[in-house]
Amino acid sequence: MKELKEYSQYSDWSPTSGDQLRLFELAIAGASRENAREVLDISSNHFNVIYKKLKDNFAQGILTSQLNGIPNSTKIRYNIRKQYTTATLLLRSEKKAAGIPLARAAMRKALKFNMFPIALDLSRDLRRYYGLSVNNKKLYEYYSEKQQYILNEMRLELEAEDVFIRLGYSLKKGLPSDEIIEKLNWLSSQNADGYNFHYMRWLSKTIYLQAIGKEEEMLEACRSALKFFETYKDKDLPYIVKFSFYYRAIAILIARREFKQAEVLINRGLDDTATGRRNWQIIMLHRSILGFHSEKPAIAFATWNKVGQVPAKQQPEEFKQRWLVVEAYLSLMDFDLPQKFRLRRFLNSVPMLESDKSGQNINIILLELLHLLKARKLRDFDDRVDQLDKYIHQHLRGKNRHRCVNFLRMLQCVQRGGYRKVAVERKARPYLANLEKTVPNISANAVELVPFKVLWEMALGWLK
Repeated sequence: MKELKEYSQYSDWSPTSGDQLRLFELAIAGASRENAREVLDISSNHFNVIYKKLKDNFAQGILTSQLNGIPNSTKIRYNIRKQYTTATLLLRSEKKAAGIPLARAAMRKALKFNMFPIALDLSRDLRRYYGLSVNNKKLYEYYSEKQQYILNEMRLELEAEDVFIRLGYSLKKGLPSDEIIEKLNWLSSQNADGYNFHYMRWLSKTIYLQAIGKEEEMLEACRSALKFFETYKDKDLPYIVKFSFYYRAIAILIARREFKQAEVLINRGLDDTATGRRNWQIIMLHRSILGFHSEKPAIAFATWNKVGQVPAKQQPEEFKQRWLVVEAYLSLMDFDLPQKFRLRRFLNSVPMLESDKSGQNINIILLELLHLLKARKLRDFDDRVDQLDKYIHQHLRGKNRHRCVNFLRMLQCVQRGGYRKVAVERKARPYLANLEKTVPNISANAVELVPFKVLWEMALGWLK
């Protein structure tokens, strides 16, 4: 049902009556396929027929849509694909008087925007036409040369893509083989015109450096990649190209407390993306993290406020829940929120994050404990603390979760110290020392939205 909502955002067509309209309204309301079928009171076969018709009508409407709200770079490439399809249709129908000029124009645009598979297909048609049909030596040689150029660009692009995929696959099992590392180094010695080759090359390098813990070199690689693409000849690059390096560099800069440099990249990233979209949400989330980690939570509050002005239907569900987490931390800090924070309502509103047991669920656990402690609901606090050992053993055994484990141990010390500040501080001292030896892990899936040390100081302030 989610696909129907996404289709509708970019389609010129919309249902006006009958079962298709009713089904679409149920999709917008968030109903599942099974629930929608029950509400419509129709058979499974009939439901599937209506669903397919609705989806096909939306898809057809996208072909005639002006694609409002789509980034310009995407529109350009979409229109080139339409021009390519039209030219191919004309050529296959032997309408060469119309098809050849359109094919030449489409190929020029495809080359300009590095759409090499399309350019290759058109170059074959044009080379065949000028070599065999009209015997035009000049244009035959021109398109022969272009074809060789395209083949070389595609070969390099495929090599870079192969390294990227193999690297990502191998990192899921451990560190990459010497062969992959050697190929990664080989890519650095190659040159190509297409942006995708350089994107895959730089992205593979930063991912590899991140995997082996060389943050300084990774940050430098991100900066080099951004510098390269900011001066690249094609100014209408897909947003993801620069975004991939923005958010990786921002995360490292925040962790290293280089907040001014992080803010510069945050502002650049926001300038390049449309308000409300997923990548915009990620950059805004990093801005809120910057506010918390720079001890300027007012920045996080202002960011949360701005995100709240985006219509709810334009926000991905995952990020709606992440901003509820930010709101819960702001409530702990006594910010004046438009709606009074209620812990039970919050816990019922974040099912996606709660299911991420070794990731975002940590924030849910921390917020519940801290809100209970602040409200002096100590019996409930004790009950939750008693469950921490099992949770740590089952879900936080990786080395990248040491900071989380240390902070949860510190919260256990609140109970062990009898809620007396001096006793609690004494028992928590070894865990605090461990925490201070490491730096926060900041990323798009950041667990430590607010520095654990800041949260600890707040918790101590609620003790006697």
